[in-house]
Amino acid sequence: MFLELALEHCGNARAIDHSLDMLDLASRRNAQAIADGRLTLIEGKAERLPFAPGEFTVAAMTDVFLVLEDPAPVLAELHRVLAPEGRLAIHTRAPATEPLMRRLGLGWMARRLRFYDDDELATLLSGAGFDDVTVTRRARSYAQLATATRTLPPSAPVGDA
Repeated sequence: MFLELALEHCGNARAIDHSLDMLDLASRRNAQAIADGRLTLIEGKAERLPFAPGEFTVAAMTDVFLVLEDPAPVLAELHRVLAPEGRLAIHTRAPATEPLMRRLGLGWMARRLRFYDDDELATLLSGAGFDDVTVTRRARSYAQLATATRTLPPSAPVGDA
């Protein structure tokens, strides 16, 4: 569903997932976009993105952070494939989601997920070299939206002549 929305606003997209089931679902939901050449689906891992440095102006993840054992290599890859001034958006769930899941009988699932409070999430992004980091939530929402920018590298200092 996220790809459908992205395609409405971006015109074209490439998506990567390690799950063949998710790729199959995405290909069925977005068959026309694939046929039109507006969407490419790739099997792969977020820790090793099969893209060139600086290839993208925007990257987005939806609920992927919940299942990452170590987000640092994933953030490093996202930083690598974003062009200078490229934007990153991460949609995930706040820690308050876990007790809610337990009340709904989904404790078995909640134990397998990783939740980050707003400050932890912002620190992870800053630590990966992103700037303009913000983490927002709507009132009473369990969803977090983190956004950041891959800024230009600092200019090399000019030496004395």
